[in-house]
Amino acid sequence: MDNKSKHLEMIQRVIGNMTVLSYVMKVVAVVMVTVFVMGYFAFPESRGFENAACACVFVIHIVFLGLNASCTYQKMRYKKLYNIVRERDEVDFDMDPDFKGDSGAPSFFDGVASEIIYYVVLLVLYFIAMAIASH
Repeated sequence: MDNKSKHLEMIQRVIGNMTVLSYVMKVVAVVMVTVFVMGYFAFPESRGFENAACACVFVIHIVFLGLNASCTYQKMRYKKLYNIVRERDEVDFDMDPDFKGDSGAPSFFDGVASEIIYYVVLLVLYFIAMAIASH
């Protein structure tokens, strides 16, 4: 039983680390978008570069959405591994959350679906700020 609890503890640490990483990626995305918005407000001479700024922000959103979705996908896989290990009697210290042929295994698109709302809201707020600044 002690080996099983150690194995579950290792999986919990991986899940915790991925949660922290996901949070850090969201903070970095917000900071990068804020830099673009503040740069737009602070430097009136940059008013001609709205399209370039919007393109950069859109690319930032796509990149961070992909990174965060990947992290969330891995976290879902480790949560499923945690449940499998919790229900097993034997302990093999397997840390590979590869569920080939399992129809209930999470997919990358589950990670995208769980993270897309955050980035869409952030993108909408950016465009609202840009609209306010252009008036």
